[in-house]
Amino acid sequence: MTPHGQLRPLGATGAFGLRLALLGLAMLSISSHAKNYRLKFAMLAPDRSVWGKHFKAISRDLAARTDGRVKLKVYAGGVQGDEATMVRKMRIGQLHGAGFLAKGINAVCPDSTVLSIPLLFRTEAEAIHCLTALDPHLRKQAEKQGYHIIGWTNQGFAYLFGRDDVRDIASLRRAKPWVPSDDVFGQALFDACDVSPIPAQVSDVLTGLQSGLIRTVFTPPIGMIAMQWHTRASYHLDLGLFYSFGAVVITNKQWKKLPDDVRGIVETVFTKHVAALNKGIGDQNAEALQVLGKSITTVTPTPRALAEFEELNRDLVKRLSKKTFSEEALQILQDALREFRDKAPAP
Repeated sequence: MTPHGQLRPLGATGAFGLRLALLGLAMLSISSHAKNYRLKFAMLAPDRSVWGKHFKAISRDLAARTDGRVKLKVYAGGVQGDEATMVRKMRIGQLHGAGFLAKGINAVCPDSTVLSIPLLFRTEAEAIHCLTALDPHLRKQAEKQGYHIIGWTNQGFAYLFGRDDVRDIASLRRAKPWVPSDDVFGQALFDACDVSPIPAQVSDVLTGLQSGLIRTVFTPPIGMIAMQWHTRASYHLDLGLFYSFGAVVITNKQWKKLPDDVRGIVETVFTKHVAALNKGIGDQNAEALQVLGKSITTVTPTPRALAEFEELNRDLVKRLSKKTFSEEALQILQDALREFRDKAPAP
């Protein structure tokens, strides 16, 4: 300020300082804007399901841990289409990620189908051990396809439920079993048994059970109750047909847009809640089996029937090998399964 109250012209140094300050403010504004991310995820599971519950918790946790910089928008209940449609939308950027139950993760990393071989696992512990062994291979395959696997979900064993007492392959042939449309593994199972299944969409199964067109279904216990199929079932074969895994996946393109610190938070939050989700699914399956046991008779397969099913599994491995998964994936799985069983205590 001059003695007469007029502003003094800035010198070179002052002008440079002012420009530097303005540039700093502009950079701060740009930086602040760039740190806001809106992630769009989809899933088939309903909003009020255990999946919906935990994804809501993930959304709240991400917002809290990042001071609102990361917001998760979840499209539940299949409003974005089936899992194949979700994958297509992820490829073109309409969605950033998804919580897949089965088919979606198989599209993201095809070798994950090796875990779906029918009659492969005897216990959940075996299934999880083999997934752990395959995890690096599957993640690498997903990365090549353009996806990052945030975490795996355990859906549990699918069992046979039906109106007839099915306890071996011979009785299965007479039981009018359902197979999901386009289910390669289900169809392979019935082909190996010389059974002609009834193909249908999930939404049409209850009608099929009511009419008698379908008499036998396979699903995890929580699926029986959720779909109301238990109202048309009298028997449950206590033999896990296959163990089902899902996954939470994000596109590489979106994942790489996140700064390292944000990626770390996203990974931590999802890992925490996926672990809780897996426990929730396990608890619900156990509770569902208890509820079903009040109205449905559980049938234990005989040693002879178990031997038949084990032979069927070996036949299925030969039928499916190279067609749906690589030899490398099969070798990793078989080595892990052998290792687990060798260390398991004798029954």
